[in-house]
Amino acid sequence: MMAANEPEYIVRAHVLCYEGKFQEAAALYRANGDDNRAMQLFTDLRMFDEAQEVMASASGETQRMLMRKRADWARNSNQPKIAAEMLISSGDLDKAVQLITENDWMDLYD
Repeated sequence: MMAANEPEYIVRAHVLCYEGKFQEAAALYRANGDDNRAMQLFTDLRMFDEAQEVMASASGETQRMLMRKRADWARNSNQPKIAAEMLISSGDLDKAVQLITENDWMDLYD
């Protein structure tokens, strides 16, 4: 739900999303300096490659956040090995080790 005082670009971006024009909506967000909304749009739609493009110039922490979201999606999609690899890539080693031991994959990288 949108608040009554939302900036015009956000309203326009929501309309574009409703019309299925996600790339245009993301471009509108980015043109207004709202890269995080553009990334959120693509991650909500599980369009991780597009989210990665948006965040190509983002900070390291933002990149890691995207990898964690992607790992969560992989885990929820019953792809735990991919999730473990992404958690390792994002530096979230505690969660990766937990996932590896839960699945008894001590030979994951042999």
